[in-house]
Amino acid sequence: GMAPGRLMFTVEDLYALYEFLGNRLASRSITLSYDMMNRVLAWITVGVPPFNPETKANRQNLVLRILDVTPEKDFNGRRLLPLAEQGRMYKVCLLLNQRRKEHAKVLECYLSDDELK
Repeated sequence: GMAPGRLMFTVEDLYALYEFLGNRLASRSITLSYDMMNRVLAWITVGVPPFNPETKANRQNLVLRILDVTPEKDFNGRRLLPLAEQGRMYKVCLLLNQRRKEHAKVLECYLSDDELK
Protein backbone atom coordinates (compact mmCIF):
# COMPACT_ATOMS: atom_id res chain seq x y z
CA GLY A 1 0.00 0.00 0.00
CA MET A 2 0.91 3.66 0.29
CA ALA A 3 3.65 4.65 2.69
CA PRO A 4 2.16 6.77 5.47
CA GLY A 5 2.64 10.50 5.05
CA ARG A 6 3.25 10.21 1.31
CA LEU A 7 1.19 12.33 -1.04
CA MET A 8 -1.03 10.19 -3.20
CA PHE A 9 -1.57 12.86 -5.80
CA THR A 10 0.87 14.91 -7.80
CA VAL A 11 0.14 18.59 -8.35
CA GLU A 12 -0.74 17.65 -11.96
CA ASP A 13 -3.28 15.12 -10.67
CA LEU A 14 -4.85 17.76 -8.47
CA TYR A 15 -4.97 20.22 -11.34
CA ALA A 16 -6.68 17.60 -13.53
CA LEU A 17 -9.29 17.10 -10.80
CA TYR A 18 -9.97 20.85 -10.52
CA GLU A 19 -10.15 21.15 -14.31
CA PHE A 20 -12.64 18.27 -14.40
CA LEU A 21 -14.76 19.98 -11.73
CA GLY A 22 -14.47 23.25 -13.67
CA ASN A 23 -15.86 21.63 -16.80
CA ARG A 24 -18.73 20.11 -14.82
CA LEU A 25 -19.46 23.54 -13.31
CA ALA A 26 -19.41 25.21 -16.72
CA SER A 27 -21.92 22.69 -18.05
CA ARG A 28 -24.08 23.10 -14.92
CA SER A 29 -23.80 19.39 -14.06
CA ILE A 30 -22.68 20.12 -10.50
CA THR A 31 -22.86 22.83 -7.88
CA LEU A 32 -20.08 23.40 -5.35
CA SER A 33 -19.72 25.09 -1.98
CA TYR A 34 -18.38 28.65 -1.88
CA ASP A 35 -14.95 27.46 -0.69
CA MET A 36 -14.67 24.73 -3.30
CA MET A 37 -15.81 27.12 -6.04
CA ASN A 38 -13.02 29.54 -5.08
CA ARG A 39 -10.50 26.72 -5.05
CA VAL A 40 -11.51 25.50 -8.52
CA LEU A 41 -11.37 29.02 -9.98
CA ALA A 42 -7.97 29.72 -8.37
CA TRP A 43 -6.39 26.47 -9.59
CA ILE A 44 -7.62 26.93 -13.15
CA THR A 45 -6.57 30.58 -13.22
CA VAL A 46 -3.06 29.81 -11.96
CA GLY A 47 -2.61 26.45 -13.71
CA VAL A 48 0.19 23.89 -13.45
CA PRO A 49 2.97 24.89 -13.91
CA PRO A 50 1.87 28.32 -12.62
CA PHE A 51 0.88 30.93 -15.21
CA ASN A 52 2.03 28.85 -18.18
CA PRO A 53 1.36 30.96 -21.31
CA GLU A 54 0.92 27.81 -23.43
CA THR A 55 -2.16 26.71 -21.47
CA LYS A 56 -3.50 30.21 -20.79
CA ALA A 57 -6.03 30.40 -23.63
CA ASN A 58 -7.73 27.13 -22.64
CA ARG A 59 -7.65 27.96 -18.93
CA GLN A 60 -9.03 31.46 -19.49
CA ASN A 61 -11.79 30.04 -21.67
CA LEU A 62 -12.80 27.59 -18.93
CA VAL A 63 -12.80 30.32 -16.26
CA LEU A 64 -15.00 32.48 -18.51
CA ARG A 65 -17.40 29.57 -19.08
CA ILE A 66 -17.64 29.01 -15.31
CA LEU A 67 -18.18 32.70 -14.56
CA ASP A 68 -20.83 32.84 -17.27
CA VAL A 69 -23.07 30.46 -15.28
CA THR A 70 -22.02 31.56 -11.78
CA PRO A 71 -23.62 34.43 -9.87
CA GLU A 72 -21.25 36.92 -8.24
CA LYS A 73 -22.27 35.85 -4.71
CA ASP A 74 -21.14 32.25 -5.34
CA PHE A 75 -17.41 33.04 -5.55
CA ASN A 76 -14.89 35.57 -4.29
CA GLY A 77 -14.21 37.98 -7.15
CA ARG A 78 -11.80 40.01 -5.00
CA ARG A 79 -9.64 36.95 -4.59
CA LEU A 80 -9.89 35.90 -8.22
CA LEU A 81 -9.09 39.27 -9.79
CA PRO A 82 -5.42 39.55 -8.66
CA LEU A 83 -4.80 35.98 -9.85
CA ALA A 84 -6.33 36.78 -13.24
CA GLU A 85 -4.21 39.94 -13.46
CA GLN A 86 -1.05 38.05 -12.56
CA GLY A 87 -1.92 35.43 -15.18
CA ARG A 88 -2.65 38.10 -17.80
CA MET A 89 -6.19 36.77 -18.23
CA TYR A 90 -7.51 40.11 -19.41
CA LYS A 91 -10.89 38.78 -20.54
CA VAL A 92 -11.51 37.46 -17.02
CA CYS A 93 -10.34 40.81 -15.56
CA LEU A 94 -12.67 42.58 -17.97
CA LEU A 95 -15.69 40.52 -16.92
CA LEU A 96 -14.99 40.89 -13.19
CA ASN A 97 -14.43 44.65 -13.50
CA GLN A 98 -17.56 45.07 -15.65
CA ARG A 99 -19.62 43.30 -13.01
CA ARG A 100 -18.18 45.61 -10.34
CA LYS A 101 -18.73 48.68 -12.55
CA GLU A 102 -15.03 49.58 -12.35
CA HIS A 103 -15.03 51.51 -15.64
CA ALA A 104 -11.42 52.72 -15.56
CA LYS A 105 -10.24 49.16 -14.93
CA VAL A 106 -12.44 47.87 -17.76
CA LEU A 107 -10.63 50.20 -20.15
CA GLU A 108 -7.27 49.05 -18.79
CA CYS A 109 -8.19 45.41 -19.49
CA TYR A 110 -9.20 46.27 -23.05
CA LEU A 111 -5.93 48.05 -23.67
CA SER A 112 -3.87 45.22 -22.16
CA ASP A 113 -5.38 42.40 -24.21
CA ASP A 114 -3.98 42.00 -27.72
CA GLU A 115 -7.14 40.22 -28.92
CA LEU A 116 -9.51 42.84 -27.52
CA LYS A 117 -7.75 45.96 -28.81
